[in-house]
Amino acid sequence: MLEHTNTTVHPYVRQDIACAKSVPYHVWTDAILKLDKKKLKKWVAQIKQREWRSDPVIQEALIQFCGASKETERYEPYVQIINRILELAKDQLAGLDAYPIEDIKITRNDPKYIERIPEQGVLGALRKPDLLIVGKAAVERTVLSSTNARFHWSDILTFVELKAELGLLPGLNAWRVQQGLPEINTDTLKPRTEARKGKSRKTASLSRADPTCTTHNLRDTVVSSSEDGSHMLPSTSKRRASPALHAPVQEDRSRSNSSTTWKRVRPHDSLDLLHISKKSNTSGVVTLDATVQAGGYALEVASCTYGTRLFCLGIVMEDDRLSLWYYDAVGVVRTQETLSIIHDFETFAAVHVGFACCEPSQWGAIPPVIKPPPSAAYPEHFPPLSLRGYTFDTSVRSTGEKVTITLEEPIFSQYNLVGRRTFLYAIKTKSKTLKKPMIVKFSYQVTTRRPEQDFVKIAREAEVGHLPEIHMWEDLWKMSDGVRAAFHEKSNDYEDRILRALVYTQYLPLKELFSKSCDLIPEMVNQMLDCE
Repeated sequence: MLEHTNTTVHPYVRQDIACAKSVPYHVWTDAILKLDKKKLKKWVAQIKQREWRSDPVIQEALIQFCGASKETERYEPYVQIINRILELAKDQLAGLDAYPIEDIKITRNDPKYIERIPEQGVLGALRKPDLLIVGKAAVERTVLSSTNARFHWSDILTFVELKAELGLLPGLNAWRVQQGLPEINTDTLKPRTEARKGKSRKTASLSRADPTCTTHNLRDTVVSSSEDGSHMLPSTSKRRASPALHAPVQEDRSRSNSSTTWKRVRPHDSLDLLHISKKSNTSGVVTLDATVQAGGYALEVASCTYGTRLFCLGIVMEDDRLSLWYYDAVGVVRTQETLSIIHDFETFAAVHVGFACCEPSQWGAIPPVIKPPPSAAYPEHFPPLSLRGYTFDTSVRSTGEKVTITLEEPIFSQYNLVGRRTFLYAIKTKSKTLKKPMIVKFSYQVTTRRPEQDFVKIAREAEVGHLPEIHMWEDLWKMSDGVRAAFHEKSNDYEDRILRALVYTQYLPLKELFSKSCDLIPEMVNQMLDCE
């Protein structure tokens, strides 16, 4: 298995990230979180009225987050901020049900690696996302356990990748001065007892880090490495980036006085943002651009969950700016703008509450065409480790017999993010005519592609030998029928995908049959003759 470096991120993932579709924030949050503009405006107003930003836990954690001298010191304050936001939401936001927000937690994962599945062998990578949004049961099994257990990729509802390039205290102090609050002492991380002499609001405002300066620009900042490999952060940039590199500030002029406007939001840089930021530390490890590294996590979620996820979600936090990411077999969708935990706190908080209110379908649960067993019904038993015990209905094509297929042990899961994402299961049925062991192959194929059973039929008519015996097939759902519909583009460049299921006789490797026992030789011969 490969280590957590830039060489482990599959080149196709980098291409997928580079080709990500950008959509406005409200489109993303409406499609995924069901948080439309009206609901968002209501939540932001309530959060502002209740003064969540002034909550002692949030206030202290935000100071610690902004005053951290290295990236790893930001993890715990961020966790404290989000978990406190969720606690306040349960009591103070109108219309919230106890479930699922009561069950959702954000927790630190780094420096632990995520438990991988054995089927990936040497293909996959050892990965350790910084923070994870998971269910309470997963936290109890790992964080609160004395066994030093690790999370599984199937536990993860959303991963959070933090990247620190610049000290945030100047920006926080500039905001505090604008609000008439005392600055934070850079040495003690406590509010100053009195304002600095001769420092006006205007001067403080000018000292604030340029809000339009993109993360790409901030990478020009010189950072130093500590002995444990974490980067020491400068309090301010050593030089200003060229004005030509600055992204324009976007403001909704029609709602400039509203507390819900996307103030100081900015589009991400062009694809230059996606270059690898090679920062060597004392241990020789090379870290990744946050968006590429997050794509690596999405690849593992897609390939290590045995087909249980239609899509997965990611959060990228670059310094104080947050962007949201969606990954499925069709492609990657990201938010055009970013939110600042300092300057857009109320909207930042509302978005995280939206995540905590998601149902299984919003976390990527597959449509109910493939049904979980009664003993593992959603939402209580989501996310599942695999689809073992799940069922779907189809018919035997040669006889028309209606059958229910029950999935058994997973056999294979393709190491793939965007594309077919093939996965195989052993199955059982109560068919009166089919008695041989069978498997089902699922794959997300482009809708314009001819189904595999058609190719096999043509080949058989042409008397091609050694063809699999196909018994059943079914088109289950299109990607554009679900969440993807909000991002669906009817153009020549867009290719929709459909999940197809193909059931055929199970064939075992001849080498395996021969090596296990001489008694299996007849089975080997029968298999060779049967695969006509």
